[in-house]
Amino acid sequence: MKQTSDNPNRTKTPLKSIRSYCLWCCDRQAGEVRNCPKANCEFYKFRMGKKNEKGSLIKVIRKRCFDCGLGTKKSIAICNFENCPLFPYRKGKSPAHKAAWADKTRKPNYFKKQCLIAQKNSNRGMKKSI
Repeated sequence: MKQTSDNPNRTKTPLKSIRSYCLWCCDRQAGEVRNCPKANCEFYKFRMGKKNEKGSLIKVIRKRCFDCGLGTKKSIAICNFENCPLFPYRKGKSPAHKAAWADKTRKPNYFKKQCLIAQKNSNRGMKKSI
């Protein structure tokens, strides 16, 4: 799994993974990425590391993985290119939520509820005292 240099246990964001892939495609030359001639590439809009379009970057990555993997789910599932910056996102899911997918007993809105609870608890401690 490709990891960031500052924290070896943290996976890159989808946008940073796309940028890394574009740099790899252009032989690590940032100028080549900027002048990329492949306007029909799924990553063309995101090649500079900025999201200018609405929509899920993970879905864009999944689409690219389908192209690379001959368009079958099985080829994506058995992909062994672990050095690819897109590898963690190839299945169309964020590895940041891996624990929730592993635990099938959790409800889909589990993380949303936990965030709201944490926000309420932090707001209680931040009330102004006069």
